[in-house]
Amino acid sequence: MKSEGSLRLYIGIGAMGLGAEPAHVVYFSMYEVCKEKLGGNRHGHHPFAHAAYGVVATIASDAVFTPMDVVKQRLQLRSSPYGGVLDCIKRMLREEGFGAFYASYQTTVVMNAPFTAVHFATYEAVKKVLTKFSPENASEEHLLAHNIAGGAAGALASAVTTPLDVIKTRLQYQGVCGAERFTSSSIRNAAQKIVSKEGSAALMKGLKPRMLFHAPAVAIYWSTYEATKYFLHNLSQTT
Repeated sequence: MKSEGSLRLYIGIGAMGLGAEPAHVVYFSMYEVCKEKLGGNRHGHHPFAHAAYGVVATIASDAVFTPMDVVKQRLQLRSSPYGGVLDCIKRMLREEGFGAFYASYQTTVVMNAPFTAVHFATYEAVKKVLTKFSPENASEEHLLAHNIAGGAAGALASAVTTPLDVIKTRLQYQGVCGAERFTSSSIRNAAQKIVSKEGSAALMKGLKPRMLFHAPAVAIYWSTYEATKYFLHNLSQTT
């Protein structure tokens, strides 16, 4: 903020906005479809089942979101050579080809699969425990439960997957502003190169801000999602 201004903290928000809505539509739709088709809504809480539903959802949503995530990461680089979202997309297509948008997709899925597995299993488990202490149909209490469950799930899942997030980020902006290039998009190759040059501690860089981001973010989107779903369900019952 001191050297670049407070607005610098919001660089990349345009790319996030373009990618987040369709990605989350796919994400929650796939999760609900899996729960319904595979019996999750009928058979109660099964951590491994909820984890599996989440993994399916994230594989589908990452295919939608990854290109905009790559653009966001490149715009956030200090001294980024891009003039905005559109300029970044055009230059990447012209200079690196369409494949550049998916250079980190494999790593993103490998990172988000365990992230989502821990996230969904923790969320459903904590929510189940918390709702036992809430009066039935007390919307304020349920909203609090969703916030607490979401925050716990986001914090734990982000901590577990930080090393993979470091690798994913390095693959996304490789070659930009002098950043190191990797010979392939292999996770193992990137991890070995980072560790050999910077030590194993480099794979945990950004742990605190990552947890500080995901804990409130997950709490917000779960409470918003659950409240909206509850509202729409009640609306459909009365019409």
